[in-house]
Amino acid sequence: MNKIKLNAGILSLVVAVAALCPAAAQDAGMTPIAAPAQPDAVPLDTGPLAQRSPIVKGFAYLISLVLPYLETFDLQKKTVYAPIVLANTSFAFESNAVSLADIWGYTGIALLYAIAYAGFALAVGMWLFQTRELGGAEG
Repeated sequence: MNKIKLNAGILSLVVAVAALCPAAAQDAGMTPIAAPAQPDAVPLDTGPLAQRSPIVKGFAYLISLVLPYLETFDLQKKTVYAPIVLANTSFAFESNAVSLADIWGYTGIALLYAIAYAGFALAVGMWLFQTRELGGAEG
């Protein structure tokens, strides 16, 4: 019984870490600005789930929690499409340039997310197969 409680505790810890990692990957340095009027903008209540029932929206939300958030691993905006701050270069004092420390920080967050998600997947697999006989004891 203690082993089941321990497995449930580990599973809940891994789920909590996996759920919080995408929030930590968000760029916290952004400040909101007033948006100008855009008469030809697409309204927010459009999209594939806009006219669906709350049950369908809830199901889609649960699926989005289980599937990995792959945007965490996409560093193109920070590395390819933005200048990188390097000493003694023309980008050293550019205001929208990304420092190497930030890039390594994003890489570290992606690594932690990968470890947390792999741990979550392994914990779910262990939980599903803990009562199964997996060969080797046929007789």
